[in-house]
Amino acid sequence: MNPRTALRNLVAVALLIGLTAGGDDRPAFRLTPEGTSGPVVLALIDIDRGYPNGEFYCPPDTNWETDICLGADIVIHPGTIEKRFGWSDNVDRKWEANKFKQIGAHAVRWVEGGRWIAVIEQTDADYWYIQWKVPIEAGRFCLSDAMITHYRLEAPTGLRRKKDGARCFNA
Repeated sequence: MNPRTALRNLVAVALLIGLTAGGDDRPAFRLTPEGTSGPVVLALIDIDRGYPNGEFYCPPDTNWETDICLGADIVIHPGTIEKRFGWSDNVDRKWEANKFKQIGAHAVRWVEGGRWIAVIEQTDADYWYIQWKVPIEAGRFCLSDAMITHYRLEAPTGLRRKKDGARCFNA
């Protein structure tokens, strides 16, 4: 192997170690969400099939006198956090829950589970709220510029971008 290739491999390994070995004091990613979001974590989650729990969601700016909101079903999934990649400063890192809620489609019977990279919010109840999620493809996850901007995500630099501009990382 030539020295240039060896150096590239060493840099790639160092970047991957930085993504996963941040420890409790040094997350690989830091989030500072806009708006009224509570404490959030960027994590690899594994959730089971979810079922509507009878609640529904309408946007908070709905004008109930003039707007019609059919509401999207709230879906609850049993599941676990497999790995935390980063968090906001106001996260209680000792807080745990094994349920996840998310907004589902209208009139759903269930929402399939799976392994996702997700931004999950700590709640005052006994569940994590899934604010955003993306699938893992070929061992990687990609974050769009819109997601990075909304969560004011600070991420390791120097990793590849897809043609659409998304930044991709190894899961």
